[in-house]
Amino acid sequence: MMKILLIFRWLLISFSLGLVLGCQPTRRVLNFDTSVELQFSTSNMVNPDRDGRASPVIVRVYKLADERQFSREDFLNLYEDADNRLGKDLLGTVVLKELAPGESRKERIELEPKVKYVGLLAEFIRYQDAQSIQLVSIVDHKTTKVSVSLSGTQLRVKKL
Repeated sequence: MMKILLIFRWLLISFSLGLVLGCQPTRRVLNFDTSVELQFSTSNMVNPDRDGRASPVIVRVYKLADERQFSREDFLNLYEDADNRLGKDLLGTVVLKELAPGESRKERIELEPKVKYVGLLAEFIRYQDAQSIQLVSIVDHKTTKVSVSLSGTQLRVKKL
């Protein structure tokens, strides 16, 4: 009887282990991962300084569970205190390498299942009169592709 119980335990452990290990490759094969691909394009006159010269611009990517609070905030609140302003809606932040005038680049960011939106904030020198904040909804278990254009003091996004 003890021998049968011992065999049953080992079979149960082996089956459970196989089930757990088998889920990860299946997840990859079926592409259950969620990500965002940002295709950046900056104009030659992006982020002009006081003298009208183009300057590099940094973009922050906010991983969000909900968009309501992000939509209410202005540039300074997000730039200086995003953690406290967004609270539990903020799941993470990525600060991208600066984009030079005239540069085009792709950035792919892996997202946790809780991320439903991605907020973008462009750090323009003349932020007071800039359109520097945009929001993108994320599609679960897919790569959400977004065209991001930066021109002058304008940040624009378009889902592809």
